[in-house]
Amino acid sequence: FRQVSAVMNNKLKTLSQWVYEERRLSDQLREWENVKKEVETLRAKHEDVSQLYTALLTVQEELRTEIVKSINALMYKLWQTLYPYDDYSAVRLAVEDGNYVLQFLKAGRWVSVDRGSGGEKALAALCFRVAVSALFSSKLNYLFLDEPTHNLDKSAVEALGQAIAERLPSFIPQIFVISHDENLVSGAGNVYAIKKEEGITRVIGWNDVVA
Repeated sequence: FRQVSAVMNNKLKTLSQWVYEERRLSDQLREWENVKKEVETLRAKHEDVSQLYTALLTVQEELRTEIVKSINALMYKLWQTLYPYDDYSAVRLAVEDGNYVLQFLKAGRWVSVDRGSGGEKALAALCFRVAVSALFSSKLNYLFLDEPTHNLDKSAVEALGQAIAERLPSFIPQIFVISHDENLVSGAGNVYAIKKEEGITRVIGWNDVVA
């Protein structure tokens, strides 16, 4: 009887171990199944994100193309008004090697704005600024130019000043120019000077400055 009991105990012990192992393996299997579901969910989400990313890239490229096209249409109109000569018939924004560049149209061929004079490059930059401002504003009523004559020679300053005074107002009613360059004064409607004396900043009329 003792031998039979010992055998039965061993069998029961072995059976208990098998039951424990079966439960452990079942738990692991359930964990693996959960992990598998998570992986499949993540894979599906990854595919969705990849499709969304591709769609966003497509929309971004189309939007960039439309924005550049709109800017160039505005710049063309501005250039016909601002530029008084025949050397360059148009100016545009182009993409070269992933970079945005401004180009002049000369004799049917687009060339870099670096080929132009200082005044022509200043006018091209002004065209670009106004075009971008007009594109993203429903009604552009005023424009602020902060030191627009920086790094320009005297002839370039004169050309820019003439464009601001005589031709740009047909596009923008009010233009505010902040500058240290007195060569821009002659074409301006209202000129004010800011003077600081004894720690007090005053705004005075230009006539009081030159008097």
